[in-house]
Amino acid sequence: MAFSFFYLFGVASTFRKLIVLVLFDLILTILTFGVIFKIKFMKQLYFLLLLAGCVVQLPAQITEFPHHEGFENVQFPPAGWIGYPIVAGDAEFVRVTQGEWPACMPHDGSEAMAQYNSFNASIGEEAVLISPELILTEDNVLRFWFFRSEDPSNNRRDKIEIYYNSTPGLTGATLLDSVYRAINFYPAVGYAGWYQYQFTFNHPGSTYIIFKAISAYGWKMYLDDVEVNTNSIDVDPPVVISLDGTQVYAQQPMNLKLIVRDVSAMPETLDGEFTIDGQTQGIVMTKIYGTQGDFTYEGYITGRPDHTQGEIRFWLVDQIGNAAWSEYFPLHWDWVKPILEEGFEGEVFPPENWSVQGEPLTWFIWDDYGMVYYTDSDEVDWEVYPPEGKRQAGVEWDFQGNTQNEWLITPEVAITENAVLTFKTFVRLHSYDYDEYLVKVSTDGFSWATLWNAYDYPAGVSNYDEDVSLSLNNYVGQNIRIAWHAHNLYGGNLWYSWFVDDVKIRATDTIVGIDKRDDFSAVHIFPNPFVSSTTIEFQTSTGGNVMLHVFRSDGIKVLEQTIQQLSAGPHEIRIDGSSWPAGLYLYKLRTERGISTGKIIRR
Repeated sequence: MAFSFFYLFGVASTFRKLIVLVLFDLILTILTFGVIFKIKFMKQLYFLLLLAGCVVQLPAQITEFPHHEGFENVQFPPAGWIGYPIVAGDAEFVRVTQGEWPACMPHDGSEAMAQYNSFNASIGEEAVLISPELILTEDNVLRFWFFRSEDPSNNRRDKIEIYYNSTPGLTGATLLDSVYRAINFYPAVGYAGWYQYQFTFNHPGSTYIIFKAISAYGWKMYLDDVEVNTNSIDVDPPVVISLDGTQVYAQQPMNLKLIVRDVSAMPETLDGEFTIDGQTQGIVMTKIYGTQGDFTYEGYITGRPDHTQGEIRFWLVDQIGNAAWSEYFPLHWDWVKPILEEGFEGEVFPPENWSVQGEPLTWFIWDDYGMVYYTDSDEVDWEVYPPEGKRQAGVEWDFQGNTQNEWLITPEVAITENAVLTFKTFVRLHSYDYDEYLVKVSTDGFSWATLWNAYDYPAGVSNYDEDVSLSLNNYVGQNIRIAWHAHNLYGGNLWYSWFVDDVKIRATDTIVGIDKRDDFSAVHIFPNPFVSSTTIEFQTSTGGNVMLHVFRSDGIKVLEQTIQQLSAGPHEIRIDGSSWPAGLYLYKLRTERGISTGKIIRR
């Protein structure tokens, strides 16, 4: 009941003035009559303070479209939005930058998303998240992304319901549809991940979009990139979001994975063409999943000799008939495949045929990590980023004082010719606390010889500065295992954490290995969201031309820029978006060796 009064007071400036006057009179009453009335008026005072603050700051109507909300700003609910539980004290929508139960990152690699914690909410708890007032037409479309998850032991019927209404509340609202969190419930999908949902509706004039979360005491629910537009007709061709698999070792097949975005349905196959040594051939990409929003296609090109290069493009067409050629993407077959290669990017740790051994009483054993905020025993803070991909192996120091003697061991590897072991590492060098960080080799799995010792280096920290390279020539003709061994000489806990990534064993005549990363690293955008302009800061590992493309969320290109002959290293590009409508935009940075994509938002 109190909430309906909130809106009654908020619809007109006269009521705003009335609330402020009532609040002022109430404060004077408390000051005049003293402590006796303090408790009596406390609840009314709190409510009116909240009410007056919200009413006075009530935002203007939304009249420019498309209107987008990606929950990027720290303020939540965002300006003009309202969120509350149906029953006071129950769970409500919150803003998060990453999720767990299930593990989830914001859509399109953005900063944040909205979360409803059904994992901790009782069955039947409900909450709503309500948009600002939108002035719509007779032909409107709502699009949003919702994370669908799966857990065989916890596929409960948590769901969101989507409504529109002339007032910011559920009374009299029209239900558009429901979407369940679990992938096996309506609308059923084959894979866990982000899915876009779209609804068209006729509701001219003042309109509010309402998301209602209903808990079944299952896993958490995530919502991102809400968009409302006043034109539901799709007139734009699909756009490429990403293309993976274009860089492989010599003679290895190229398994391509193409992700295409469109608001309409997509066909089961897409045609493409690739050109190598002046010869052009066709390729058919087959859709493996996707029903709306992002569609994933796979295709195959046979292996090619070392240092073969080519390019590929795709004929992008949706089922309405909107069509266009994609840009060209480079293809590379480079260097001989390593004897062993591990970047710890898989779903399972330790990786297949690897093993972890250690002390039974510590929680801090070898495991895989993304970016780690790490405070060492000297109370120095570090941010440890994987140098390759999104994951890294590591063992953290046990601040609880439990004994650590931790091993990470490779599968058995046959060394048939001169070879070298390389890896990247973040480690304390020359530890004065008697920590030992060792790389060892064994031919029988029982006796181990030390190949590398972090204590042999000057005191400091190796922050993934350069590859460690160790000869394995003495082991030609033998089967070996490699181990990363962390312990303290005095048998206690470690005092620093150790991280390892990008492990390779290669024949020495193929020591220059393929760089499987994109050419870009450390891409940052500030400010984001922006008002009139923003800056993209990035680093490239090679020199050459850099191309920047920016697209609207519906695929329309709004910026195309080529920066000639940049050197390797840090650079920045300023973007003037003062003439762009407010909303979500996708950027794509491209060089001959890689692509980086992400999103930017104009307020």
